[in-house]
Amino acid sequence: MSQVQGARDEEQGSLDEGVAAESREHESDATETSRNQARVSIVFFGKIIHSCCSFLIAIALLCAIVPTTMLQHPSGFYYLGSAGICALVWGVMVLASGLESLAIPAAWIDAPKDDTFATAEETLRETFPKTPAGTRVCECIFILARGLANPVVLAYGYLTLPARNPYEALNFFRYCLAWFEMPIALVLIILTIFKGMNWACCARGRALSTFARQLYRSGRFSALSFLHMASPPKMLKTVLAARRRIILLVAKQKEPASISRTADQSRSTLMLKKELNNWETFNLLLRTVVVGLAMPMVYVTAAVGAVLVKISQVSFVATKQVNEWTMLEYIQFLSFVNALTGLGEDTNILVQQKLVWERYSEDLDRDISEDRELLLGWWRTRLCDDLQREFGWFRGAIFAITLNQDDVSRLRLRAGRKETE
Repeated sequence: MSQVQGARDEEQGSLDEGVAAESREHESDATETSRNQARVSIVFFGKIIHSCCSFLIAIALLCAIVPTTMLQHPSGFYYLGSAGICALVWGVMVLASGLESLAIPAAWIDAPKDDTFATAEETLRETFPKTPAGTRVCECIFILARGLANPVVLAYGYLTLPARNPYEALNFFRYCLAWFEMPIALVLIILTIFKGMNWACCARGRALSTFARQLYRSGRFSALSFLHMASPPKMLKTVLAARRRIILLVAKQKEPASISRTADQSRSTLMLKKELNNWETFNLLLRTVVVGLAMPMVYVTAAVGAVLVKISQVSFVATKQVNEWTMLEYIQFLSFVNALTGLGEDTNILVQQKLVWERYSEDLDRDISEDRELLLGWWRTRLCDDLQREFGWFRGAIFAITLNQDDVSRLRLRAGRKETE
């Protein structure tokens, strides 16, 4: 009898432990959910504040500064001076930035805490040699030089502008392009140096990953990089996609409300759900109009104007021999060639995103895995940690900076082969 009672007590104790463990798990999930909700709320209100500030700054630039910077030509008509063109360009850009910030939903910030993106040491040693090849070292030096030199050349272009003359051909577009590229180039220089110093001081994977990505952005940046958006098939595809989304949103609004009040829901909870649905519809509509139509048109306009200006800046190639070029003309020609190499989207990064997404999309939440750029950033951060741990600070940095689609493909294939084994 005592044995039966002891078995019952033991069974009851195990059940109590299971209930307690399940209760702790539910509490942990509830805590994590509340933290995520608080974080999303903070990001959401931050985006609202950012958008409001952007609207105020844009209104001040376009309505207050632009009219006061008008200059009068001796012939009697008024035209915009250099400061007015700066206010006009950045008034439009800041306004677009505020709308885009409001339209794009907040992304996930923290990477998964587990070893989802970890790379085995054997896989790293099989993919990367112990000592980087000479070609890889030269490629790393070229990427560093390009990432630092390109923004400097773009910023220097502002100093070589001719005097403001409304009668000179393309003079207005020259100033628009210079005021578009020069401030961004200065920001790129500051970010590249800051992120490089941050990585040199802490030697962490996240710092190395952001520094390597910043070098690529700085080296490829130019107003011509938006020219691929001006492709007629791509523009037509963008317009048709936006039209289709708007039609679906209108049809969704005409459908009867699917939210019904249950016994355990108050009237305030029901109204909150309706408001959230209305906000989601408005957010999707705003994102479709702004991100799908307005922003591409702004970038296309900038890119087409950049084509006219960039070609006019290298017109000397048709009238002068190469040995007659000045140092400034050599710099302008190299800058034009570099801008041409950055045309279109970076296929190397796009292929890396595709490979990493195919490998890890099933292991993560669908909402997270849909953001391929964020997914690649998480994977590169963990890979940079593994590279520095396996090969050291210097060699790991060379492999991280020169990482390409072939490296990612080999890593994926060898990791998949080891998993099947």
